[in-house]
Amino acid sequence: MSTSLPCANCGTRLGPLARTPPILELHDSHLNILRLNHILSSDHFHRTQILLTEAEIELSSYDTEITQLQAALDELVNNRAKLQHSIQETQAMLAPVRRIPPEILSQIIFLSLPKKWHTEKSGAIALTHSQVCTYWRDVVLSMKELWSTIRLNLPPRRHSLAILQAYLGRSENSPLTLILCESQAVMLKQTPTANFIIDLIAAESSRWKSVEFTLSPTLFNRLSPIRGRLKQLESLTLGVPYQVWTSDLLQSDFDMFILAPKLYKVHIVNPLEPSIVRIPWKQVTHYATSSTAEHIITLFRILPQLPNLVSLRIEPVYGTQSLQKFPRSSVVLNSLKELTVVGQPDSISVGRLFSALSVPSVNSVSLQYLPMKAPSFVRWLCDSTFNITTLDLCYLADLTQFTLIQCLEATPSLLSFTYKERVGEPVIWTNVVSQRLTIQTTLSSTMPSPLLPGLKHMTLSFIRPELDADDLIQMIESRWRARSFSDGLQTRLNSMQLEFRFPHTRLTSVALGRLKEFEREGLWLSS
Repeated sequence: MSTSLPCANCGTRLGPLARTPPILELHDSHLNILRLNHILSSDHFHRTQILLTEAEIELSSYDTEITQLQAALDELVNNRAKLQHSIQETQAMLAPVRRIPPEILSQIIFLSLPKKWHTEKSGAIALTHSQVCTYWRDVVLSMKELWSTIRLNLPPRRHSLAILQAYLGRSENSPLTLILCESQAVMLKQTPTANFIIDLIAAESSRWKSVEFTLSPTLFNRLSPIRGRLKQLESLTLGVPYQVWTSDLLQSDFDMFILAPKLYKVHIVNPLEPSIVRIPWKQVTHYATSSTAEHIITLFRILPQLPNLVSLRIEPVYGTQSLQKFPRSSVVLNSLKELTVVGQPDSISVGRLFSALSVPSVNSVSLQYLPMKAPSFVRWLCDSTFNITTLDLCYLADLTQFTLIQCLEATPSLLSFTYKERVGEPVIWTNVVSQRLTIQTTLSSTMPSPLLPGLKHMTLSFIRPELDADDLIQMIESRWRARSFSDGLQTRLNSMQLEFRFPHTRLTSVALGRLKEFEREGLWLSS
């Protein structure tokens, strides 16, 4: 056996050690003695004892040498691990991510945030990024915009006040986006912490850019000191808990937002009535209301005070009060470009709603969750002088194939069209609709002109397996490969979004292959 041991004092390796281990050989006489169980002679017994003692001493020296070698091996393994870790740390110092300037790193962090990062857990997102390393923490703490969006629920949680103070401090002088929602528990019993939070937020009102408050009248009254200090406020969403009585609202004074020179976007949420809130209506360009049908009556009285209104969103949540008291085209909105109505099948009469509006400049109309029993909306489209370029028909009740085709015939200038089927309604989109939208290679006098000749973007959502996929694919292909009509109108589909919310057995691999072919040719296809 040849080994090499380190010196116990200096660690220097010694030369190889040659050692031949003793072998206890059993002669024939020994074997006979073991077989016959003879007693050893005293001389033989003495020599055997000496031999065993020498062997045991040698065995002990082997154990000692193995222990020393194992310790040396462990030390080598440990030193190698330390060296490898040191190499990895040194290599990490040379990584490109460590050379990113703080302004670029801050943009990367912003891009990594989810779309709705301004939620109650936005603080956790900021803390996650700040725990990567000291450099990242310094960058995150210096990102004022990351700390300028604050969402709090009332009653506050144990650390809500500390989080609010940290956010307000780290956001420094950047504009604030505030989302404050009060539950029934606070409304029934005001807490000192909730009042202190309102006062703390009110003290920063000069930095408010976008606020969304759902508060009881008592807490709204604590915001009275902000009047005249809203120099940066641009977007305002106001609501009250559903348990608030109308009498309590009428006794409250919502005049703290009357002086806001930059305010252009307002959203009033049921059960807060628009007429109760004092707003600089003349400068508002985007208005949305989530109200009962009764409050819609009040809205129609307020709309003439918005001469610069560009976007209007109406959400009649419930109630069936009639709009008969408003004559046809009694509300004129000359600047309106976008009109969205979202409701329920029994919420309001769509025909009367649209007949009361005169919107000569509108180019985008969106209807969602509304009844289409009467053809009033179609008549409104046909009688209007404006050119609609965007039309969304989503989850409409009582819509028929005939009404759908009439809507498309009345809007020949459409550039973008969205259609989404409603659960529980009969089949609307059939091969007849697909064929009317298909661009034929040759036009004849007996063949009707294709609908929506200038369409660029289309979104279709289906929930029924009865859809004829072949006609649908043919329609998409005809629009994708179309170049022009006989009148020289250039048209070609640029983007197509398809959604099949059922196991569609008729959408064969051939049909999918054709869609992929269009996508490879440049059609933006999402399915």
